[in-house]
Amino acid sequence: MTVKDTRLRVGSAVAALVIAFGVAGCGGSDEAQTPSITKPKELFKDVALSYDSRTAATKPKRVEVAQGQMVVIAVISDVPGIVSVEGHNVERDVRAKEVSTLVISADASGSYDVTMKGKGVDTHLAELEVTK
Repeated sequence: MTVKDTRLRVGSAVAALVIAFGVAGCGGSDEAQTPSITKPKELFKDVALSYDSRTAATKPKRVEVAQGQMVVIAVISDVPGIVSVEGHNVERDVRAKEVSTLVISADASGSYDVTMKGKGVDTHLAELEVTK
C-alpha cells in the first residue's frame, strides 16, 4: 500500500474529525488565529515520512504546522519499528513495507520530534514546528 493510498483511506476519518473540531471551534475571540471551518485546507496537514535502513543517516524533515490543525502522519519503512511523536501520547507500530498512520492535534505551539525506534533503529524522522 502506498502513502497516497493511505491518505485516501484516512481521508474520510480526517474529514469527520475536521468537521467535528471545526464546528466545535466556531465562535469566540480566537477564531481569527485558529484554522477555520470555512477554509478546510487550514484544518489539517498531512505529512509523508519514510525510513530506509540503507540510508539511515538522512537529515530529519522539518514540517511547519499551524496551532489548532489536525496532523496526519503517514510513515513507511523497509524495517519494522515504532513511530512516536514527542509530547503527544501516541505511537504506532510500523511493519516493514507497510504504511502506518498517526493522527495528532497540534494544540500547543512548540517543536516536537517524530522518532522511530526498533531493533537496530533509533532515528529522528522529522521535526514538527507548531506555530501560533
